[in-house]
Amino acid sequence: MNKKNLKYFLSVCLILAFSVVFANKTLTLPKPSGPPGPGLVPIDGGIFYLITSGIIFGVYTLKKKK
Repeated sequence: MNKKNLKYFLSVCLILAFSVVFANKTLTLPKPSGPPGPGLVPIDGGIFYLITSGIIFGVYTLKKKK
């Protein structure tokens, strides 16, 4: 598989993964007392994809420089 096809395949997989994650989200109603304070907001599952894409971009940048 050449580089162009590999990039296309990875892009399609990433788009499908994001679509599945965002389609399965359930909306939650805020508690009657109001929204939580600034330090009490939970981290959602999207942080995993953000970190993963950052690592992949870093590896890509390092390989490009060599």
